[in-house]
Amino acid sequence: MNKLCGVKLSQSMQQHIETVSKKYQFKGETPNIDGPLYLNGKPYWIIYYIKKGLFKKKRGAALIVLDAKGEIVKDWKTYRKVAITYLMPKLSEKFVELYLNEINEINEISVFFKNSQESIHEFNIDELIKKAKSHEVNELVDCLTSFKTQLIEFEESAVEIVNIMKKTKEIVKELLTKNEYTVLRDFLRNFALKEKKMLKELRRSISEQAYTVFDLVNVIRETGMRKEESKKLIESINKYASDIRQIEKRIDGIMKNRKLISYMYKKRKTKVKKFYEEMLKRVE
Repeated sequence: MNKLCGVKLSQSMQQHIETVSKKYQFKGETPNIDGPLYLNGKPYWIIYYIKKGLFKKKRGAALIVLDAKGEIVKDWKTYRKVAITYLMPKLSEKFVELYLNEINEINEISVFFKNSQESIHEFNIDELIKKAKSHEVNELVDCLTSFKTQLIEFEESAVEIVNIMKKTKEIVKELLTKNEYTVLRDFLRNFALKEKKMLKELRRSISEQAYTVFDLVNVIRETGMRKEESKKLIESINKYASDIRQIEKRIDGIMKNRKLISYMYKKRKTKVKKFYEEMLKRVE
């Protein structure tokens, strides 16, 4: 049986929790006691029964939640929130380190798009637009203008993601020091919902820019630009396209953690429902 995480409990309370754990223990199960976990500032304790299955693989068999008075929690809403707080993997300092690296990566991506608004490698976009206007090559003006507008939107999206991630970082720091449901909820909303959605939208928008790049290359070939100038410009655009493919890979990598946490949360929600039903069978 696990120690109660160093929390100071009265001897009678500790004995009570251990008595409850034994009372509802089935043959072949090992009760793990953990706590406190918090819901709206109120402490709760967990009795988690582990059983060995096939090939000696351990699995959760049942979960009981006790309130500060040592009473078994039967209210579904309270049980669900405390149980999910316990079952979700605890964040570590390593996670914080990885998360800070992800913030830096998105920040680098925003800087890339900001710099790209000025030039595509060797070619200044505003100068190209100005030159196309002077020669009344309207189709090229439209393509370049659309291209630059997309770059501005990409930069703004990346900056917005960084701002959300900075807020999430503070939530993560709080979650490291306290198992509080409301903090976990805020983390999941930001990390697994908002950030994942925003990254997905940025990734999709960047991918769709390929159509603009394709049109831009074709227009350049048809404008009658000097062959050497046209060749260098297309080479610069191809280099940009290569950079974009690397950025897409970086975003895909960052999205993996959000998808994983989202998946884990859904799986544990299902477990909580089963554990609740099992708990009621045992205690009623």
